[in-house]
Amino acid sequence: KYFYGDDLSNQQLKFILPIKNYEAGISFQRHGITEFNQLTAGASLAKNFGDKISIGLRANYHQLKIQNYGSTTGFSIDVGAMYHINNQITIGLNINNPSKQTYQNSNASISIPSLVNFGIAYQASNKILIATNLSKNFNEKYDVGLGLDYKLIEILSLRGGISMKPFKQYGGIGIDYKKLNLDLAIENDPHLGYSSQIGIAYAF
Repeated sequence: KYFYGDDLSNQQLKFILPIKNYEAGISFQRHGITEFNQLTAGASLAKNFGDKISIGLRANYHQLKIQNYGSTTGFSIDVGAMYHINNQITIGLNINNPSKQTYQNSNASISIPSLVNFGIAYQASNKILIATNLSKNFNEKYDVGLGLDYKLIEILSLRGGISMKPFKQYGGIGIDYKKLNLDLAIENDPHLGYSSQIGIAYAF
């Protein structure tokens, strides 16, 4: 839930299946409140080209529902790529909805968000990972983020970060025990307060 309120919330569910040099995935996301919510279902496919390059593609189905006004749907495509420069540095780029698709509403043109993300991860040591990203919503200003992951012990990581537009602070921990990953994070917005997140992942 956002800002510890009772209504606005976000839920996601993802499943990934490795198949030789490919990875197939499905995802579901719900965001909003009872009276106004967005649902997104996606199917993705990624391929590794050797040890250096990975490229992925995802097709999305969107549904927007507004109480007393009905619902509308839309489709979009996301693309992404990742390149391992060496054992320490990895760069990545992904673009959501590059074709600027809209919801299929005959009464109004409602855009599906279009976003570009470029990131760099630097493995400074076996304990420290530094990551930075530059993101741009096609209709908004650039945002810059910086994050740090410190592996305190083998199964426990401490994390912190900031983003600039608007200025936000982040903190969290990650627990990696055998095949189970548990991530806890908190975000501080100077105007709206605190939000928390939890993520659970299991590798079969």
